Formats: sequence, structure tokens, C-alpha cells
Amino acid sequence: IYAPLLQTVSNEFVLINTSTIEIIFSGLTTFDARSEIRDNADLLNLDFPQLQTINSNQGRFEIRNNNSISVIEWGALQTIVFNGTNDRVFRIRENNNLEEVRFNSLTSTDTSLQIYNNDNLKRIEVTALVDAHRQFYVESNDNLLSITAPQLFSVGDYVFQGETLHIWNNDQLSSVDFSSLMKVYSRLNVNYNNSLDTSTAFPCEMYVFYNDG
Repeated sequence: IYAPLLQTVSNEFVLINTSTIEIIFSGLTTFDARSEIRDNADLLNLDFPQLQTINSNQGRFEIRNNNSISVIEWGALQTIVFNGTNDRVFRIRENNNLEEVRFNSLTSTDTSLQIYNNDNLKRIEVTALVDAHRQFYVESNDNLLSITAPQLFSVGDYVFQGETLHIWNNDQLSSVDFSSLMKVYSRLNVNYNNSLDTSTAFPCEMYVFYNDG
């Protein structure tokens, strides 16, 4: 799918169980849509080099079970904001050949950021992320080696009452850079990461709040 002049996707974007190999939206700056990209066995590339904002009243954005894609890198993405009250989640899951997720211009999310059950995922990089306002959730990525988020300052907020920082059952995870992390609201769960030394993985002063501090 090649649409170089497309700038905005509105309302809904669904790509399910197709033979698509590439999606190239080289001029796209905004996703303002509920989005599902799943069950596309031949999909190799999601090329959105100018994408800056994911902003939706419709709820989730999901990339699921696309078992040929190896890298998701959106280098211009700065914010993810979902304004609806239900299913506010950006989710990457069950992409079995995915090795890297890199959103290195992303500074803030107002949604649950969930990355889980990607069997060959090795690296997650969000090097500019400062605030994850609802949830930062990484679970059951069997070959994940590192999470790099050196600017992350705050996870959760005083409104969201669920589990905000969740890093669970990533058996090979050995490197976590949360060197700026100061606030985790509500609940924190770091468990069953058998290669992670938690005594050195969180070299920061960290507080748990039930309000805005």
C-alpha cells in the first residue's frame, strides 16, 4: 500500500488478514483513528517516517500477529493521546519475528503503552519519553534483552488507578535504563525477569504516589 500524499487517517484504519507486504505512508503526520493492523502474515514494513501524533477519540491502536515484520521504528512520533474513556491502549503483541521497537522521538503518552508476547523481541527504545500517563507495560517477551528509557520521569497519574509500571516475565531481560525515573503512581510490578538484577537496574531515586505528589 503506497500513499505518499496521505497526511491524516481519520475515524478508523483496519488491515486484517491480508497479503500486504508494505505500508508506505511517507507523508502521514497524524493518525486520528482507531487502528488495527493484525494477522497479516507477509507484512514486512510499516513505513511512517513523518508520523508525529497518534490522537484518537476511538480508542485503541493495535499491531498484532504480523509474523514477518522485524522492526517497528517511527522516528518522528512525539505524542500518543487517546481522548476516549474506554480501551485507551497502544498495543504491540504477538508479532513473533519482531526484534526491535524504536520510538526515539516519543516524549509523552496519555494511554496504556503495552508491548507483550513478542517471542523474538530483543530491544525496546523510547529514549526521549518523559511521561507515560497511564501505563508502561512490558510482559512475556521471551528474548527481550533491554529496555532503554533514560528520560522517563513519571509513570501513571493520580486519575488512573490500575497497575502503572509493569515489567513481568521477560526471561532474558538484563538491561533496563530508567535513570531519570522519579515517580510511579498507583502500583509497580517488576517480577519474574530472571536475568535482571533489580538492585542495579533502577539507579534512581523513586517514589510511589497515590496523588500528584
